[in-house]
Amino acid sequence: MEYVIVSTAVMDDMTLADGTYMGKLLGGAGIYALCGAKLWTDQVILVTGAGQDLYDRHKSWFEKNRLSMEGITIKSECSPISILQYQENGERTEAPLYGAEHYQLMEATPREIEPHCREAKGVYIFKGTDSEYWKKILDLKNQYGFRILWELNGDYACPQYMDAVRGIAEGIDVFSINAGEAKRLFGCEEAETVEQLRALGVPLVYYRRGSKGAYVISPREIQKVPGVQDLAVIDATGGGNSSSAGVLYGYCEGLAPKECGILGSISAAACITQYSVPESIDDGLRRNAHRLRR
Repeated sequence: MEYVIVSTAVMDDMTLADGTYMGKLLGGAGIYALCGAKLWTDQVILVTGAGQDLYDRHKSWFEKNRLSMEGITIKSECSPISILQYQENGERTEAPLYGAEHYQLMEATPREIEPHCREAKGVYIFKGTDSEYWKKILDLKNQYGFRILWELNGDYACPQYMDAVRGIAEGIDVFSINAGEAKRLFGCEEAETVEQLRALGVPLVYYRRGSKGAYVISPREIQKVPGVQDLAVIDATGGGNSSSAGVLYGYCEGLAPKECGILGSISAAACITQYSVPESIDDGLRRNAHRLRR
């Protein structure tokens, strides 16, 4: 496959503010990023661990959308489950049913990733700053020549990880971070944060600003990217993951930075107008994406 998504798949056990129980819906950074890339290409695969329950419950979604499950390794009977409770004010609480260790068990190892990236153009990775992991991943990048988009796990957007972030950034192609994470990481307001991101020296930084759109930042220039207008947002969950995957696709296909950002905005729009992921990433959804791009 040309595009490889490396992050976990979970099931969101969701209850809405009015008490409506939505069931165990597909979720997780990997699933949303998979959708964001699938909007533009069929050449995409998710690489992660999962439980047998996710395979049994959601296999039909993968089949309907012609998405390979060959990158999913069954590591347990149970997949990670997040208990989501939405509140009247639009906020929500989230708690992992099986805990952090179970979640980490599902993360794909470099050895599990390697077979899927030998022919890849681009690899999306949602991860913290584990130095041993990144050494192996960057060795694979040097060996096979693919490009990497790193979306920083928000738990690592803290000053104590700054040196590690700078070190890893030297070896990647695209860095994705949202405004809140960047503020925590650098400890400054937006204007200075943008300059700090520029100083990382990454070929492209995708600085996500939610409903305000984004900045695409290269060592030479900073450009604003609009979000999709007049969008009926139902649930913003996964917008960052899906948009980052869209940006990776654009970057690897040789698009200009701002157009990469526009693809990201459109990928996000496809994933935030319903709870969970789109039921069907079909020709109609794709035609609308290309219309918005034009």
